[in-house]
Amino acid sequence: MNQKPTDETTLSILSHSLKPLDRPLDLIGIYQHAWDVAPKIEEIGAQTFVAHVRTGRWSGARLTGMKLWKAFNIERYLWWSIMAGVMQAERPFPPSPIPVLVMIPTRAQLAEREAALAKDKALSKEVLYGLAWRMAGTAPKESVPTSERIWLQASVATRSAKHYEEIGKEKEAKEMWAKALEVLESEAGQRAAATALHVEELRREAAAKSSQWEKEYGRMKDRLERGYAFLSPIVRLLLTLEIRSDRNWLTYTTLLDSLFELDSKPAEEYNGTETNGEANSVTAKPGVEDVRRLFKALSQTDEEQAPSERASRLAILELESRLRKAGKHSGDFVRLLTEYWERFSFKPVVVEDLLDFVKALEGEERAQWDAFVDAIPEDVVSTQLSCPMLLT
Repeated sequence: MNQKPTDETTLSILSHSLKPLDRPLDLIGIYQHAWDVAPKIEEIGAQTFVAHVRTGRWSGARLTGMKLWKAFNIERYLWWSIMAGVMQAERPFPPSPIPVLVMIPTRAQLAEREAALAKDKALSKEVLYGLAWRMAGTAPKESVPTSERIWLQASVATRSAKHYEEIGKEKEAKEMWAKALEVLESEAGQRAAATALHVEELRREAAAKSSQWEKEYGRMKDRLERGYAFLSPIVRLLLTLEIRSDRNWLTYTTLLDSLFELDSKPAEEYNGTETNGEANSVTAKPGVEDVRRLFKALSQTDEEQAPSERASRLAILELESRLRKAGKHSGDFVRLLTEYWERFSFKPVVVEDLLDFVKALEGEERAQWDAFVDAIPEDVVSTQLSCPMLLT
């Protein structure tokens, strides 16, 4: 180390030796010195960033990422810096030293560590999130944003909004939720949400916080109604292929959340949503029967074209369960549970699907369900493994 090496082989060996010795500043220092000696070597600069990340020094990682971005004008380094800024806001303090006797830090090391902690603490979450948001806005417009970059940029806004909510700044929180939704509702954001579930989850959260229930209801209903329309007749004839649409469980739950939020509003407060691109055309206030019919139609389609698809039938159970919690009993909930079991009992996940619904049963309904489980033959399904869980 005293010779201050600059070749990558020696640096790699030293880094693997210093990490378990809990000497993070030395680990960072060898790469930082090597990069100062050869600032045009991009790989050493990247390894300097990695050294900060490996040791949990997010402040240094953020500054190093920005330095790489300015030196080499490669966009990924900008996003590295943004990511490090978010991590600095979440974890401003480096990890504690390893509690091994031979690795106890000296007083000088402790003083240096305390100084670094104080410096990081001075930068609040509000400042760091704001900085990360502004940095994301400087990304080149001509570049094609990936789903990861869309998620990171929107995540900065949502984290900032949550922080504002924690400290009681509701106005600023609403503004950041709106900015997050703006990113996710852009053309690139919609493409990312259509191909990456974690982006869609973030978009759904931002829409909920912005109370976009009418829009969400129309969008989710449209997704479900499209069903298998995008598949050609030739594909539908391939019986060996499990046909799936772009639906997922989040689509169903978002539709149900929107339905019950809108159902709780007085009719005069419902604005409706545009349909068929016509500005003056609005939908009527959503009703439970409309959603129930949609779910039943989807379950029939699944029964014919994708027998192993559970989502539509599980959505029927979820709808009825929510109605029961609201005091609107359908009267045939046990029958729906038994039909679901009979269709999907060959899947181990069926227990997890039904467990919460079964636990909510009481009185006569619970007795009916227990009788149904007791009557299941052992040669059909292993009652020792699954059914007792549904009897507890």
